[in-house]
Amino acid sequence: MKRILVGTDFSAAATRAVYAAAGWARLRRAQLRIVHIVPPRRWLVGPWRSDSSLTRAAHRQARAALRRLADELDPRRELEISTGLVVGAASVALRRAARDFQPDLLVAGARGEHEAGACGLSLGGTALKLLATSPTPLLLVRRDTAEAPATVLAAVDLGPLSGAVLAWAARCVADDGQILAFHAWEAPFAARLESYGLSRSAVDVYAEEEQRRREQLLASLTAASCGETPVQKLIARGDAIERLFEQLRALEPQLVVIGRHEPRQRRSSAASFGSVCRHTALFAPTDVLVVPPGGHQGGSSA
Repeated sequence: MKRILVGTDFSAAATRAVYAAAGWARLRRAQLRIVHIVPPRRWLVGPWRSDSSLTRAAHRQARAALRRLADELDPRRELEISTGLVVGAASVALRRAARDFQPDLLVAGARGEHEAGACGLSLGGTALKLLATSPTPLLLVRRDTAEAPATVLAAVDLGPLSGAVLAWAARCVADDGQILAFHAWEAPFAARLESYGLSRSAVDVYAEEEQRRREQLLASLTAASCGETPVQKLIARGDAIERLFEQLRALEPQLVVIGRHEPRQRRSSAASFGSVCRHTALFAPTDVLVVPPGGHQGGSSA
């Protein structure tokens, strides 16, 4: 991991994300770039009846605030930090900043400046747009800590993106931490087959064989992707969202890593984590790292 990009609106949620990004940069000796999105001048003209002097003053203040934030993050100048302003709508401007900086990881607060008025877990508007469109792995921050996670749950569907999800989990977990490789699956049409008169024992025989097949595939994936990091392999039969959130409540990982499939991908037993990714990003009570199609597009090799 060589380059990390984080956006801030100077809210409490964004500041947590900035400190988390700085923690990753310190741990991985990566370059850190902090950007603030400023509205275009035409957006200010209407409500504020502003002229160019107000826009220039706002930009000066924003640059000064970024410098102060960088000084607070790294008073001893141990990190390679750069700051900058990007003009435009937040999610579009952040994607443009990512295209220019080519980070390995994009970091954002799960909520933004309206966090105080939000009810329960969810995502802010910018985070929600980035979730759907970012070509760079996206870390959505909820935890108030900059330490590497001791327990990382990697949710995989055993499809083509699973290796990248497990590799990112291994990249993110603390040196003495553990990966929980989780997979959920459902026997297709099991209830319907029973309603047709097929015995439950016959369905269970199929399920046992399929369980073994998936266990072998998960073992192969973890061996190829996680190196020497300890991995606990968990496979559950049932609805993916329900089983995943059962594990989140029971195991309380500090980070969930999950893949984001292309929106038009056909839904199947092996590709059911499309909706699971969105639900997890919205409602997981911890940080979530979303790996886009391609696994590591948008940055240098780590």
